[in-house]
Amino acid sequence: MLSKRNDFRPLQAASRPPGPPRGAQARGPSMRRLHVSAGESFVGRTQPLVLEAYLASCVGLAAYDPQGGVGGMAHFLLPEPVSSAVQPEKYAASGVPRFLRRLEEAGARRERLRAVIAGGALVGPVEEIAQAIERLQPIPQAALKILRLIDEEEYDIRRLAAELRTDQVLAARTLKVANSVMFANRNPIESIDHALMFLGVNLLAQFVIAAAIEQTLSLPSAGYSLCRGGLYRHAVGTAAACEQIARTTGRARAGLAYTAGLLHDVGKAVLDQFVAGAAPLFYRRLHEEKACDFLAVEQEVLGTTHGETGFELAARWSFPESLAEAIRSHHGPEKAGCHAELCSLVALANLITGRFQAGMQIDRPDLPALAPRMQALGIPPDRLPHILDALPPGAFAAGAAAEPAR
Repeated sequence: MLSKRNDFRPLQAASRPPGPPRGAQARGPSMRRLHVSAGESFVGRTQPLVLEAYLASCVGLAAYDPQGGVGGMAHFLLPEPVSSAVQPEKYAASGVPRFLRRLEEAGARRERLRAVIAGGALVGPVEEIAQAIERLQPIPQAALKILRLIDEEEYDIRRLAAELRTDQVLAARTLKVANSVMFANRNPIESIDHALMFLGVNLLAQFVIAAAIEQTLSLPSAGYSLCRGGLYRHAVGTAAACEQIARTTGRARAGLAYTAGLLHDVGKAVLDQFVAGAAPLFYRRLHEEKACDFLAVEQEVLGTTHGETGFELAARWSFPESLAEAIRSHHGPEKAGCHAELCSLVALANLITGRFQAGMQIDRPDLPALAPRMQALGIPPDRLPHILDALPPGAFAAGAAAEPAR
């Protein structure tokens, strides 16, 4: 006999095991329960035993041959294997045939089987995402103060140097980033004072923010990024492109545009671990169903998007309003409540970087949107090659951070 309970969609079935079931618990004098975990299955002959599986987004299959007195349950985690390290019972593609063979080996006949399937709920990890936002280490206070200087266009050299000297770790990271750019290899920068003299206050401010965000975006898990450091490299490339577009169009201050480009994907730092866990579904929807919108897949699987999550993070970290809005609306600048031109700059830079820095993230650039994004900023199509030509060396490189434009 098969039954189903509504409490978080567990699936139950009655069957008789060949021996004492692992994990069974007494339930009165005649009924026991056995929990079938994700990636496991159970087959047995009829006796008073209830099999349970708590499914959520997983899928459970219960089958029973009433004439043969054989039944069981399988609990599948994913539709199909995603790597060579296969555990067949985790996946429906390999687990269902194995489960049916086990039923037949126990005496069931396939044509007599009665089956129930349940699960597959879209349960976004909303509470876990909120906790991840709280746990994520904020960027240093000195960097936040410099962010506000950039937003207000108050590049006072003494204030910048004073803020940077309050955080020795950030200062060291800034020098590391400054020495990674191609022109600096010939002229090593050895101190903050040297950096101010050699780079200038505007360029140094950009390096400070790049250094502050590098650790946040350099994630080890295989979530959004297809290679280690891919999120950070994409951010640096987008920042360089955004700054150059701002200089070309005059639609925003170059330093603010660079910073907005650098921070636009900060929400992915929070969601990355959850994308890694749902990677097979992301890959299937994005690469097999090519018409799928990336934000729609995020919303469907996670219950939120990286733009909205980044906006929450920006509010928590007290980012200036202009940067927070660019983070939220860089995929839809036409929906921006304010700072629409800055959002449009980031949206176009994001598309350009995704096109020419391919293979670093799972989301594909929405190339049909390129022409409308350029039109919204008043950029004729024949100007795109000039913008690309003006980008600094290494803007789309897979290696070290690119040098911001001067």
